[in-house]
Amino acid sequence: MPLSALRAYAQLVPRGRGTEPERLVLLREHQERLAGQMRELSRCLDVIDYKVDMYEGVSDRGEAHRSCRAPSRPDASPAA
Repeated sequence: MPLSALRAYAQLVPRGRGTEPERLVLLREHQERLAGQMRELSRCLDVIDYKVDMYEGVSDRGEAHRSCRAPSRPDASPAA
């Protein structure tokens, strides 16, 4: 949770009843941020898994070199 949101949440808690809707908004925003980060990390892990599989295959076959690029995906953004 960003520090600003954490501060806002911490200020709402002592105020008690009546601040639940505001706290819920902050928690839902944080939940969505985390879900997005998890989706991105999952895509990164897919690429690494693919490359590990490729390198293991190269090693198993005794090949000196092979391109280990992950297959392109239509929803992927260009690599930085």
